[in-house]
Amino acid sequence: MLETYTATRPDAHVDVLDLWDLQLPEMREDVLNAKYAIFARREHTAAQAAAWETVKREAARLLDYDVLLFSTPMWNWSRPYRLKHYIDVITQPGLTFKWTPERGYEGLVSGRRAIAVYASSFDYAQGSPLASFDHQKSYFEDWLRMIGINDIQTIAFGPTHPDAPAMPTAREQALTHAAAIARTL
Repeated sequence: MLETYTATRPDAHVDVLDLWDLQLPEMREDVLNAKYAIFARREHTAAQAAAWETVKREAARLLDYDVLLFSTPMWNWSRPYRLKHYIDVITQPGLTFKWTPERGYEGLVSGRRAIAVYASSFDYAQGSPLASFDHQKSYFEDWLRMIGINDIQTIAFGPTHPDAPAMPTAREQALTHAAAIARTL
């Protein structure tokens, strides 16, 4: 997908964020207390302010992008823990959402597009015998909508297992779909 996109837009800026290499802040007491201070409309202590700066930096990076491309494998019917950690870090009040008793959650990351590429060893598509085990897509897309991203396109590649008879066809369909989406960005 990135190859198609950059081939048609040689001046495009692409930033690859590898969550396995990224030093994300730990969701420890200082970060959590900083979050709760925001909810309570209290000033941060010096420790909370320093901790919150690390969270703000990651959220700001996400807010810098017009188009977000996520590629994630399914792990145990859901998402990898590093993706969950990233979501936990950047899903913060005043940064990616706000909340009021009258309106509930309101996303602050509006006006962006997201493409989610999902990979799984088996076929979890609607109508398949394994569909009820797929907690990857609904969680991820609910999160995107919660932070304000409603323009979501998906590409599902499954089965990815090399011995699965359907794998070559599934791979080709996913690549074709990805290339088609890339041409529309």
